[in-house]
Amino acid sequence: MGILGRLRGTFFGGRDDVFDEEMRFHVDARTDEYVRRGMTPEDARRAALRRFGSATLVREQTRDADSFRALADAGCDFRYAMRLLVKNPGFSAIAILTLAIGIGANTAIFSLFNGLLLNRLPVRAPERLVLFSPNVGEGTSTGSPPTGRWDLFSTEVYAHLRSQPLPFESLAAVRSGPSTVSARLAGEQGAERAVVHPVSGNYFSTMGVSAAVGRTLQPDDERPAAAPVAVVSDGYWRQKLHADRTAIGRVAILNGTAFTIVGVTPRDFFGERVRRSPDFWVAYTLQPIIELRPSFVTQNDAYWLSLIGRLRDGATRAEAERAATTVLQGFLRATASAEVASDRARAIQESRIELFDGSGGVSGLRAQYSEPLKVLLAVVALVLLIACANVGNLLLTRAAARQREISVRLALGAGRGRLIRQLLTESLLLAALGGIAGVLAARWVVAALLALVSRTAPVQATVDGPVLAFTIAVTVIAGLLFGLAPALYARRLDLVGGLKSRIGADTVGRRRLGVAETLVVAQIAVSLVLLVGASLFIRSFLNLQDARAGLDMGPLLTVRFYMPGDQYLAPDAMTRRVEDIMRRVEVLPGVVSAFASNMVPLGGGGSVPGIRK
Repeated sequence: MGILGRLRGTFFGGRDDVFDEEMRFHVDARTDEYVRRGMTPEDARRAALRRFGSATLVREQTRDADSFRALADAGCDFRYAMRLLVKNPGFSAIAILTLAIGIGANTAIFSLFNGLLLNRLPVRAPERLVLFSPNVGEGTSTGSPPTGRWDLFSTEVYAHLRSQPLPFESLAAVRSGPSTVSARLAGEQGAERAVVHPVSGNYFSTMGVSAAVGRTLQPDDERPAAAPVAVVSDGYWRQKLHADRTAIGRVAILNGTAFTIVGVTPRDFFGERVRRSPDFWVAYTLQPIIELRPSFVTQNDAYWLSLIGRLRDGATRAEAERAATTVLQGFLRATASAEVASDRARAIQESRIELFDGSGGVSGLRAQYSEPLKVLLAVVALVLLIACANVGNLLLTRAAARQREISVRLALGAGRGRLIRQLLTESLLLAALGGIAGVLAARWVVAALLALVSRTAPVQATVDGPVLAFTIAVTVIAGLLFGLAPALYARRLDLVGGLKSRIGADTVGRRRLGVAETLVVAQIAVSLVLLVGASLFIRSFLNLQDARAGLDMGPLLTVRFYMPGDQYLAPDAMTRRVEDIMRRVEVLPGVVSAFASNMVPLGGGGSVPGIRK
């Protein structure tokens, strides 16, 4: 019989009537044969039935040949488990809710873990991207060349690395941080703030991104004589240009300079940094007119560029790291004076380039929440163990109440392995229902966690394929864990004692008590670990709340404002405008004093000026 026929026999049956008809035919034929040999009809009938043996056994053997027995048994186990759950709604609800809490917590935290730490950039072959620095800091340093590991590079050093036969398919540079500008479309009134990211002309080809509309930046756009052009983000294109494909060629005024829009990035592309996408990408050689400050492009002692490389096919990160370090040290020796001081020679020898995995980009959230998320994963795993112990105790109690049923099934010929499979099916069904409820709850929990962690970064923390695979694995493991207690009980059940209700109850009660004690001890131990950890966390949080920074941070109000660059191009004009604002603020009722600063004290920002010897 073919596979389709056996599947039909497994799920639909329908061959018992054929079997009965064939059995009657063969028994009747054998009976007639015995009658012709001289036996009475009654004796002939009995002899024919003895000749064919147990009809029930033959029927079972025939069913095995016409179906997939293991699959059919699994279906029977599943239907029986469903009937038990419906028959005991209170028990089912408590068990499913308990598991939903444990599995849902694991799903939610893993969703966040996957979105923040494991997701890759939406670019071509992200595994071949390497970063020359994983730092999320931004800014510029001037003065002597960096020592030790190089995180920032000057235009001169970048050009030299780019010209060497290194094992990179391409090597791109980006401004170490985006620039905020005043932007408006030509022909429209009212400027708004916009974020511009200066990058090299080969940035998009290095990242592995093509334009959704128009074109991306090209190396020719870096030339000093090239007309200023810009690529806009999908968000800016939809909000300001109304998703008009004919908007390519329009002019945007950025800090007083006209840029022609030549392309639009794909919808899911946000750059090499995992955060809100910049509004514009422009050639890094236009840094002076974008930032309205002296040029870093021609300043060889200004270290302001971060580098991104795409490895050639077959090249390894370690190989590229060694080659780039050798080139860097050779460049530093070539540009040093003829007589290099010993300390400078030592600094050159210690200068190095370290390459980091660039498939996930540069993420401040990853750096900030990597360790806490790993701790949370361990915590929710302990919560799941507690939930499994709780449900295991519930199942063990129910198994004790079902001891007569289990004993009868064993007496009727059910194997202990078959019985254990039935009990594990019941536990796996409970785990599956708890997993479904946990996934539904996790969607809301993930949304709430993302609102706390980040409101602007493009973090895709959803219940997707990898998260569902994780949840299924957790569900199966949980089902097996809390299903072990009743399965072990069934394996060691005393058949005679189980058939005698009172004696069986005493025996089962003592046996169940031993297993339950073990589960309770495990619950208390894990709960104690979680309780101590939570207490230490709360204590640390309270200590941070009471910490003194040495500043009076009492009635202090901070307000951020932005000076449009195309209206205040001259530094003196901007300074006079800020001083005028401060004078007006100081005379407001309740204001004791006011000051202006480009960063808030203890606000997380910083600036490091260059230091020369």
